[in-house]
Amino acid sequence: MEQKIFENLGVYLINYPNHQKKMDIFGEFYATNPENFDINYGLGLAYYNMGKNEEAKKYLEKAISLKPEHSDANNNLATVYYVMRQYELSLQYFKKAIDIQPDNPNFHRNLSLAYTVLGQPELAQKSVEKAEELEKRKKQ
Repeated sequence: MEQKIFENLGVYLINYPNHQKKMDIFGEFYATNPENFDINYGLGLAYYNMGKNEEAKKYLEKAISLKPEHSDANNNLATVYYVMRQYELSLQYFKKAIDIQPDNPNFHRNLSLAYTVLGQPELAQKSVEKAEELEKRKKQ
């Protein structure tokens, strides 16, 4: 029962527009549930949206340690690493997100950004082409 409450709260708060308030609420729950995926994931997203990337990284890494196969958590951690200019780590987590959910065109587009900054334009182009292919399939 408690886990379902956290999941529902997490879904609600992730879309809540006031990032500071969201962070405060998740922080209160974190104090008593530091091993909860939804709380760590929510805190990671809240910190990222506030531009606090070190904190975002900490909570997203914890979330992934709790649910390694969560594709969005891996993609979001990759994005944090990308913003922090840690492109090799970014690439690693974008690839992991794709391994988990290979039909997500956004993940392939994100991967292309990492390839681009790492000086691998051919791989970047292949990732863009894959994203476009997946988007066409979704429209059919």
